[in-house]
Parts: sequence; structure tokens; C-alpha cells
Amino acid sequence: MRLVNLTIAVVVVLMVAVAVLLVVPLFSQPPQHPPQVVNPGGLPIPHWAMRFGNGSAPVVLVEFFDLLCPYCAYAHVELGPLIKEKVQEGKLYYILVDFPVHGDAAWALHQPLHCAYSELGPSATLDLVNKLYYVWYLAAIKRAISESDALANMSKTLQPYACRFNVTLAQAMGVSDAFGKVGIKIRGTPTFIVYKNGTLTVVEGAYVDKIRQLLSG
Repeated sequence: MRLVNLTIAVVVVLMVAVAVLLVVPLFSQPPQHPPQVVNPGGLPIPHWAMRFGNGSAPVVLVEFFDLLCPYCAYAHVELGPLIKEKVQEGKLYYILVDFPVHGDAAWALHQPLHCAYSELGPSATLDLVNKLYYVWYLAAIKRAISESDALANMSKTLQPYACRFNVTLAQAMGVSDAFGKVGIKIRGTPTFIVYKNGTLTVVEGAYVDKIRQLLSG
């Protein structure tokens, strides 16, 4: 009887030890902190905007974008490598704000892009954005492929990404009202806002040389 009781006690001790080993790591893990949110100059940037890089970087670039905007595509082909380089070096904080002026067709691409951002993380999503824009550049700027083929390609690329993205097209377009209240009119895409040395500079259109100068100077 004494041997049976000893065996039971040993088994109980082992079970408790295993439980402790399994539970303690759960409480010892450091807390997960959300990505740093920086709104340069107090701009009313929506919470769903995609953010890339170091929030403490000396230069902040905010871009209002539409995946079906040909001028956005041109700007990304021209500026994409520089933006990625500056982000990776910690010198640029890059914020993409949806402004789907092409309506439902564009919003159908923006929604899964946000799902990709949640799944892949900022770095891979930045590469994905540049990839999507290159396809649209080939269609809308170079006329190397048809726009229907480009749209099909972009939709297929984003097809694997699905999630609950509870932002409507109307909410996305309504961001312009919030910016209007702080004196910045968002008329179309691309619109860039550069925050540098405490100064906001707004550039409407794909003036890539101006943006390059602001990012590099």
C-alpha cells in the first residue's frame, strides 16, 4: 500500500511539474506591442493606413494612392527603389493612405492588399505594392499589355489574401474631408505629403523629381 501511495505521489508531482513548464512560459513572454503610430504634423491619418519603416525616421512620406491610378503606377516605378532603400536604412517612415478614386474596381484590390499587409508584414507588402504597380504601369503607361489582362493579373496576385477588413469605400474616400479641415485638399492620386524638419510639403501628381529631391536632400 505504501508503494502504491508513493507511486501516486510521484505521478502527481510529475504532472504538476509538466503543467508548470507549460504554463510559466505563457506568462513570461514579453508583451506584444502594436506598431508605432506616427501622425506627422498632427495629420488626421486613418488608423487603417499601411505604415512602413521607423516611426522616428527624420523624413515622413504620406501617399494617397489608388492601385488603378496610372500616375501612381508611374511614380512607384520611378520612386519604389528609393523609397524601399530609405525605409530599410531607417531614414524614411512611409505611410500609404487609400484614396480609391477609381471606385469599386480599385477598392476590390485595396481590401485584399490590407489583408496581405496583416499577413505578410510591412516589408513584404511594400514589395507587393511595387509588383502590383509595375503590372499596372505596363498596361496604363507603356501599353505593353491590356488593362483587362493587368487587372486579372493583379486580382490573381491578391487572391490568396482574405480577412475581415471593415472599412468601406465611402470611409476611405471620406478621409479627404478630414484633411480638408486641416487645410490640405486631397483632389486625386497620387498626392504626396512630405514631413521634414518640422515642415509639411504637399505635392499633387507624379512629380517624381520633386519627391526624390525631398527624400534625398
